[in-house]
Amino acid sequence: MRPRALLPGTVLLLALGVMVGARAAAPGTGPFAGAWEPVVLRGAAVTVHRNRPVAALALLAARDGALAPIPFQVDERTRAGGWCLESASPSAGAADGRRAQGDESPGLLDADDELAFMPADLGARVGAAALAAYAAAEELTVTDPRTGETAWAYLVSTGASPPRSAVRHVRFQPQPGLGDLVATPVFRIGFVPGNAVVPSLLTVGNGDNLLDQLHMRIHARLLGVLPISRDESDLRSHLGRYTAGPVRVLREVLTSVRLVGSLHSPDIPNVSIHTRDSVVLSFRLDVPFPPAGVAQDATFTALAGLRPVRGWRARASSDPRWLSIDGRTDEVEASAQRVGAVWVALQGPDAAVVLAHRGLPPELTAALEYVDTAEGAGVGFGVTGAQHLLRGSFSVQILAHVLDGPRPADELLAVAAAWDRPLHVEVRTVR
Repeated sequence: MRPRALLPGTVLLLALGVMVGARAAAPGTGPFAGAWEPVVLRGAAVTVHRNRPVAALALLAARDGALAPIPFQVDERTRAGGWCLESASPSAGAADGRRAQGDESPGLLDADDELAFMPADLGARVGAAALAAYAAAEELTVTDPRTGETAWAYLVSTGASPPRSAVRHVRFQPQPGLGDLVATPVFRIGFVPGNAVVPSLLTVGNGDNLLDQLHMRIHARLLGVLPISRDESDLRSHLGRYTAGPVRVLREVLTSVRLVGSLHSPDIPNVSIHTRDSVVLSFRLDVPFPPAGVAQDATFTALAGLRPVRGWRARASSDPRWLSIDGRTDEVEASAQRVGAVWVALQGPDAAVVLAHRGLPPELTAALEYVDTAEGAGVGFGVTGAQHLLRGSFSVQILAHVLDGPRPADELLAVAAAWDRPLHVEVRTVR
């Protein structure tokens, strides 16, 4: 796994990354001052603002005794759960435009839509008198079920020109022929043209690019005899539609897989969600029939190949041992291979990354995939057991959380646990 020379597109992304950045918000002082995973509230949870124009809404929080707007966005979804993304890729063709899903009530906050905002932006509680100037107001009480800590925001309706925050926690820059770059105050992730699903750039703060290449491997034996393998070179992907809000960026990526020769499968759409500290890739796994008897010994591997990262270390959720990345594989590292893992942590002097999966069918087993040689290093997951799947559809997520500095093991564990224990929101009508 010898590090490759930087591709021309990656060099251009690095240059673009210097120019494109998200404006950092002033650090909060409340109980969620360091919480940067968005709170997502379904439109069905609100009452007086249901079916009101999104353009007339504002989200306020009290800081230092005064209400002020905080960043938020409303992402429209259909009743069937599809995303109604706002913009077409600059390089998208007419087919991409025809495929866009339309909301049943465009421009209105309906029951299926999602209101997203950051817990770190929340503030103190205020009385009804502080909201008297607004036509309607609802109080959003946000509570951490693990600690009981609470903070507040206020969804209000105004006439024209509602107060809006200038802060953006994330920015998206699609450039035809250059690639796509998502930038936050913490990290930047970039994709070169022609491969919108496999990142070629990951920088934390002002650091160097950590990624060499994301390796993806699928292997199986058809009918127990015929071996079949596919890797990242067999994927063809491009950016479809997207929504670039101040709280999260939604990227639709259309991917096809090489079947035989130059014949590819139809495009398969997946939506990735980018926020200040994380990336979530969601995809649907459809199994039309049990694969047992057709495909045996099926394995899937996703490995983040790393550029030289001496001084870094890695560990799996089920194994407390840290593995030092030093260009050689010792006995401890060899014994850690294929250890079951719900999450994998990678930690260096100036950054940490937590990778996790969620929603895997119980028939599948995920384990640590780890490489540490003089030619390069890599960390990821290996998944086995596909031949035992039953018929059905499954929603699977791959999550990556980026931290701008090393963290103790218990904090890394808390990062992974927070994905499965989201903050609770209670909505109360004020006026």
